[in-house]
Amino acid sequence: MASVKVDGAAIDGAYIKLVSVKNKPNIRAKVDLDILQNGERKRKPKELKKNDDLLEITKLQQYEGFIVNDIYTQPGNEYIEFINGTFELLSQAKKAEKNTAVSPNFKLFLYRIKRAIQKLEIKF
Repeated sequence: MASVKVDGAAIDGAYIKLVSVKNKPNIRAKVDLDILQNGERKRKPKELKKNDDLLEITKLQQYEGFIVNDIYTQPGNEYIEFINGTFELLSQAKKAEKNTAVSPNFKLFLYRIKRAIQKLEIKF
């Protein structure tokens, strides 16, 4: 099952917000996650790399299956892909604040994901 979320929307209680990506010196993504810390659930920033397991990092069951498959750093198309088919997209709100238009490549990317999900007959 594939799903797409933008700007921190929760899926089954698993909150993920992609804050930034970088590709030098290594490909990494900065995200905000809910983490179990001292018996309490807290929202914290974390830096992720390929193959990071969010269940291990957060100690929260809601993140089961959220293992980083790839991090895409192309300007205008920044996102994290997880092995469970979920994509976390960089917030377009940040780009809107800077008065820049949404990249045509990003629109094409969203269209392709929507079509792939439709082919799998997954209802929104």
